Amino acid sequence: MAISNLFAETTRLAFEPEIEALKEMAMQFPVQGIIAALEGMKIRKDRTQLLKKQKFPKHLIAGKNDPIMPSEDLKQMAYNTHAFFYEIDGGHMSTIENRTEVLEVFRKII
Repeated sequence: MAISNLFAETTRLAFEPEIEALKEMAMQFPVQGIIAALEGMKIRKDRTQLLKKQKFPKHLIAGKNDPIMPSEDLKQMAYNTHAFFYEIDGGHMSTIENRTEVLEVFRKII
């Protein structure tokens, strides 16, 4: 369920084979490792101020329909940290849902 929810609601059916493959890979991970990763994400400190202080170019890519990290929240973070902001179609898994557009953003950055 958690893996399916990383995809935009509108793309879940189209990417069902990819979702199933990710679920099969996840089933191979040690349960304790998954728990530790989730706990680490839950308790991590907010490092926005550190990012804001850095003078190098920063880039944030957001999926328009990300059910985990809303695009508007990331847009505000980009503004607060003086980062370039890119909004693309897709959800949290935009690298799968919209690979072409993600690669195009990477090309612009590089």
